[in-house]
Amino acid sequence: MVMNELANAGDEVLLFYNDNSFNTLVGLMKMDGSLSEDLLYHINLVDLLSVCTEGRNVTTEIKCHSLLPMDEVVRVLVHPDCIPQVKNVYIRLLYSCYVDCGLDNKETFAKDHMWSLFNSCCTDITKV
Repeated sequence: MVMNELANAGDEVLLFYNDNSFNTLVGLMKMDGSLSEDLLYHINLVDLLSVCTEGRNVTTEIKCHSLLPMDEVVRVLVHPDCIPQVKNVYIRLLYSCYVDCGLDNKETFAKDHMWSLFNSCCTDITKV
């Protein structure tokens, strides 16, 4: 039910900052200090998608794929300015919607995305 409402919602509700507005998301993550309301909204929206796609519900996963494609998820995760709060929800979404899912996910592992993610994780571990 939640995914149906999200799929029918307008652009003013679905603030995923993909395509042309990606730089807006990067700018929000670069802001010093506390998280802005827009960034918190985005974080909670992505978290809602990850909760909706937990378990194996193919219909929900397909709707999520159309709202936030894997290319966009990886694009955010590997960006050098991505902050831990954003990485956390995007990793949860990646796992629940693209890895542990009811769909055939051979394509997920055949792309170079996973290597990009592994390299990004290694960089993060080195920083810590």
